[in-house]
Amino acid sequence: MVEVSSFQLQWTESFCPEVAILLNTTCDHVNYHGSFAAYREVKERIFANQTRKHLAIINAAEASSALLAPRLAARLAYFSSGAPVAQGMYLSPEGLVHVSETGDREIYPRAMVQIPGRHNLEM
Repeated sequence: MVEVSSFQLQWTESFCPEVAILLNTTCDHVNYHGSFAAYREVKERIFANQTRKHLAIINAAEASSALLAPRLAARLAYFSSGAPVAQGMYLSPEGLVHVSETGDREIYPRAMVQIPGRHNLEM
């Protein structure tokens, strides 16, 4: 697993990860990229070369994800700490719930995640 920053993604042409995750987009690097739209566009390049055999995971809580999803060629999964998702992982009172592509559900107790902080449950 590697983390690829917007500074690296802006120069990619053939990068194609088997699984790509777009966590949260904030205004961190707007000063460098010129605008939030430009920053988001660069971050979305992580999915540019994926095909149906790859997996794209996006944040269900970000409104821009709804616009991104139809443009992705890869299989799609979501993550959420606030609401259930049709496919992917979400946080529920019982723990982390994984919903597979076939709709099967597995629940993992929150205690399984040893790193403190709710944000670590979102990853």
